[in-house]
Amino acid sequence: MIPDIETILEAKRLAVRNKSLSSIMFRISQVSRIQKYYPFDTGKLERAYAKEAKLLYPQVESGNLARKDVRKAIRKVMRNAEVPCGIAQKPINVLLKYYAFARAPAIVLKELDCPIDSKVRNAHKEFREWAIPLYKMDFTLYKKWQDFFWENYGARILADVYE
Repeated sequence: MIPDIETILEAKRLAVRNKSLSSIMFRISQVSRIQKYYPFDTGKLERAYAKEAKLLYPQVESGNLARKDVRKAIRKVMRNAEVPCGIAQKPINVLLKYYAFARAPAIVLKELDCPIDSKVRNAHKEFREWAIPLYKMDFTLYKKWQDFFWENYGARILADVYE
C-alpha cells in the first residue's frame, strides 16, 4: 500500500524542522567560541551532535526521554567528535532545553541536564574549584555539577532557567 501524500509531506516537514532546529541550536549554543582555547573540528562536532539530536527528538515528543539517554548521547558526541565532555554537553543540553520546553510533556523536564556554561558556573561561586573551562571538563565533573543542581533545584534544568 502506498502512503497518501499528506503522510509523506508530514514526514518530510518533520525531517526538515528537526534538521533546521538542530542546526539553529548548535549555533545558539555558541560552542564554536571555545575554539580559540581548544581547537576542534566544528563540522565533526556538528555532525555528531545532529546525529544524536535526531535520535533524541522522538523520545522528547513521546515523553520517554530519560537522563541516561541524554548522557549516552553526550558520551557518543564526545567519542565521535573527539571533544571533552564540557564541549559535547553544551549543544545537546541547549537543544533539549528549548525543544523540551516547547514540545515535551512536563515529565521530560525532570530528565534534562542543565547546560553548563560560564553563566551557570559563575552563578555558583561557592564551587570555584569546579568552575574550570568547558574544554577541561570531564564526565565525572559534569555529573558532579548535575548532582549539585538536582539536590539544590529539584530538577537540574532549573539551575539554568530559574532566576
